[in-house]
Amino acid sequence: SVTPSPSASASPTPTATPTASPSVSGGATSIYGTPSFNSNPTVTRDLPASWQFVIVPTGSTGALAFPAGTVTAKIGSLTGQVTPISGGTASVAVSFTSAQTNSLTAGHAYTLTVSFAGYGNYQPSVGTFQITAVQ
Repeated sequence: SVTPSPSASASPTPTATPTASPSVSGGATSIYGTPSFNSNPTVTRDLPASWQFVIVPTGSTGALAFPAGTVTAKIGSLTGQVTPISGGTASVAVSFTSAQTNSLTAGHAYTLTVSFAGYGNYQPSVGTFQITAVQ
């Protein structure tokens, strides 16, 4: 007579099923100079220079409603100081020292580049602005 012997059967080990990440919405941003910058896009050599900028969702008229995210500012190879402006919006003051502005040539046009690294659901953006150095 044949006696059945128990057979070892491996049961499959469950594998983790990846869950879909929610898609990031929020979207594009733009950088704008405040009216004081737009009316006076010049920098005087040997004097400190300071302007204000806001990071705005594309298609909107108001600044983003958060005070965070990395912003950088450059005129050529000069790196400016960026200070968040309080008030709960993505507004920043960009400043350059008199030692920095001293290296600019009077009468020459320069490009001021303000970059936002993105934050939360908001994408990075770069704003370029023409400024002229004056004596």
